[in-house]
Amino acid sequence: MNQVRQQLLPYCITRVNDDIGGWILLNREYKPLGWNNKEHAKYEDVPKNARIRKLSITQKKFYSWNNHTKEKDDFIFLYYDGNIPTSSKENWEEYSKKLERLSNLQTFHHWQ
Repeated sequence: MNQVRQQLLPYCITRVNDDIGGWILLNREYKPLGWNNKEHAKYEDVPKNARIRKLSITQKKFYSWNNHTKEKDDFIFLYYDGNIPTSSKENWEEYSKKLERLSNLQTFHHWQ
């Protein structure tokens, strides 16, 4: 994995099923953003202040590459191999709208 897109940009969002909960952003290798090693990523190790507190079904559908998801889905894919954001201006604009909304989501605070 040698492209910034593959390592540092969100590919999907997944629910963390531990005592804290919430959602985390994963890169193309299903690792938390910025992680670039061969070791297995333990999602429970992601600090709570780096987790999205909650996502509604409407939000999940918006972020999903095909605007389709179910309430119980644990993974939401922002794009797939057929619409990689860096492959066209149109794909980048669609992806950018998702990043803009992602940037406004609430995370857990250290003191919660």
